[in-house]
Amino acid sequence: MEDHEEQRSQFFGVIKSARSFINLIKSINIKNIATCYIHDEGMTLTVEESRCVKATAYFKSHMFQVYRKQSDTDIPMFGLPLNALIDCFGLMLPHTNVSKALTETCDIRYNGLGSYLSLKRYDKDHGQTISCNLTPIEPEEEEVDALTGTDIHIQKMILKVNYKDY
Repeated sequence: MEDHEEQRSQFFGVIKSARSFINLIKSINIKNIATCYIHDEGMTLTVEESRCVKATAYFKSHMFQVYRKQSDTDIPMFGLPLNALIDCFGLMLPHTNVSKALTETCDIRYNGLGSYLSLKRYDKDHGQTISCNLTPIEPEEEEVDALTGTDIHIQKMILKVNYKDY
């Protein structure tokens, strides 16, 4: 059943380290709503404040154990509340102080407009499945135009983060 759901989803991934995702999301948390883009090479979260400051987190495909996007499908961008996303990823972390890379993995899936962004982790030690569904915010037409505009960037700051497996 799980494999059937995975094949049916427009996007499915197994995140190597939920902790790395949380840290990267926190670094762009200048405004609560982020725009999510899912591409063949990875996924991005972009936050813009008053059209003056723009922060983007790149989750390249190598940050995933599995990264599958339906190649014949363009997934429209959608909004996500960052605080809720951080809380959901926090639920995916093991409840121990010992950091083990294998126990920080979680599934992420999205099936296009009208569906949830779903996070899921199976805790083998306790025999539990932890899942969290976020309702994406579908952008209005004028928001799409503003985000894809060709404004000239006067200043740009790039933060490079290199997370290694624990």
